[in-house]
Parts: sequence; structure tokens; C-alpha cells
Amino acid sequence: MWKLPDNLVELFGTTRELPTGRWQSGPQIYQGVVTGSIRLVEAMTGPGSRMAIEKAKRALLVGSGLPPNRFADLMIRAMDRGRQLAHSMGLAMDSADVATPSLSEQNVQNPFPSKAAEPTHNEENPRISKTPSAPLYEEPVPAPIQTRPLETLQAFQDSLREAKDLNGLLGTFVQSLHQNAGFDRVGLALLNPNDSDLLVGWLVLGAIPLAPNLRALSGSLSHEPQFFLKALKRLDPLLVTDFTTQAAGAMKQEFVDTWKPVSGILAPLRVGTRPIGLIYCDRGTRNQPVLLQESQIVQLVFMSTTLG
Repeated sequence: MWKLPDNLVELFGTTRELPTGRWQSGPQIYQGVVTGSIRLVEAMTGPGSRMAIEKAKRALLVGSGLPPNRFADLMIRAMDRGRQLAHSMGLAMDSADVATPSLSEQNVQNPFPSKAAEPTHNEENPRISKTPSAPLYEEPVPAPIQTRPLETLQAFQDSLREAKDLNGLLGTFVQSLHQNAGFDRVGLALLNPNDSDLLVGWLVLGAIPLAPNLRALSGSLSHEPQFFLKALKRLDPLLVTDFTTQAAGAMKQEFVDTWKPVSGILAPLRVGTRPIGLIYCDRGTRNQPVLLQESQIVQLVFMSTTLG
């Protein structure tokens, strides 16, 4: 139904042994990542024990050869995207949500403790965290592009060079705004190639459920309120410091109701002089306005993508 590659469908349909130790060849890495991820999800969503979950994670860690902190970061992001996809499909994720704390603060610091270091009283053990029991990531942290600008931009440009087509380029752009530029929510809407009046929500990161957020970015440019159309005609990103100052009816009501924008940036996307769509990014619904400095960051990433 999803037109996945045949070799990927094959891995889902057959029982295969997970390669042991560090994966070496390309096919072995591919099989290890797919099969290991399937086993981890089965352990998290099924009646499996905590030990089964840790065993599945350790197999992925050892096989991939990634540093534990990097692996934990990738795992958290993968689970977040998995939940977005599941919610957009209307699937229940209760079991996985219960299992997610195994990727919390304790596991970011040491995601795969040795057997001797395992707590004997689960979450009640005081050794779980050296910090107060506040939710992870509650405190805002500087975006990577602010703390390591040269390194972050270099990695971003390397990713752009690896893009095979326009979709890959735009996907890299959206992910960089979400992961490296510090924006909580990023949405991409593109003009329909067969109908330049129709804007279609294409990709959303950091906002769930996915389907309503994509739909809120879609619509007819000539029949809907003109806010998106005016932004599309601009040459540079538009910084909106306070959406409540917009005149009534200036924006599509579904966008206002779904995204509940406080402050954000709209950037037009062009190929040459031809507009192809819009990028929207903000800092979620927190009472923190998007700053001029962040608008300049968008412009910097935007220019790098345009050159790419």
C-alpha cells in the first residue's frame, strides 16, 4: 500500500536472525537496522519485559557502533516521528507511550546500563537521575546553530549535497530548521504543479496530529484569506511577532484554530523566480516571540538551500 521497496517488505514478511556484533557490510547494516527496529518496537508495544526492551536496544547500539549519546538522541527523534505517523493514521500508541520513559534522562546519560548497574526498584531508585525530577527538555536550550554555527552549517551543507532531488533538498531544509535552528514546529506547503492556485500541506515536524496540521496549510490561494498568498509573493521571510494583531479574517480560520500561532516566520520558496511553496516555523504555543535573530537564521539556512 505504501509502495515500500521490495527488499524492505521482504524483511517484514520473514523471520531473520539479527546479525550479531558490529555490522560490517551494507546489506548487513540494512538488515540489522530494520530487523533490530522491528524487534525493539515489538518489545515496547507487546507484553515483553524491560529486560527484552534493553536487550533489543543493546543489539541496535552494538550493531550500529554509534556512541551511546548519539544513539539515544537518534532513538528519541525516531520515536517522536513514529508517534506522529501513528497519530496521523489514527492508530493507538498507548503501549509505546508507556514504554517511552526508557528513553528519558537516565538513558540519555547512559542508555544501556550494565547488568550490575541496573536499579533494583525500577523508577523508585534514587540513582535514576542526579537532577530534580523535572520533565526532560523543559528548560529551553540554545539551538545548535547558535552554539556551534560553523559546524552546524557545514553539516547542513553536506546534507544538501547528498540530496538526490528537490524532495530531498526540501526535506533536509525542513529538518534543519526543526533540529538545528531551534524551531519547535515547522510546516512545508507546496503549490500543486498542475494547479498553481492550490497550496498543499506537504510536511510537518513537531506538530501532531499530522493530518489536521497538513490540512490547515492547504487551500486555494484565490478563495481563501490572502495571508498565505501575500507571503508567497514576498522575496524574503516574513517575521510575524504577534499573530493577534492580524486583522480578523486575514488568515485561514482552520490554520488559526489548528496551529494556534503566537509568533512565527513565513518564508517563500522559489526555483529561480518561480514560487513553489511556503515554509512556516515557530516556537510552538509558548509565550515566547520569534526574535529577529531567529529570522536571520532562517534567512541563512534559506540561502544555503537556495544555492543548493
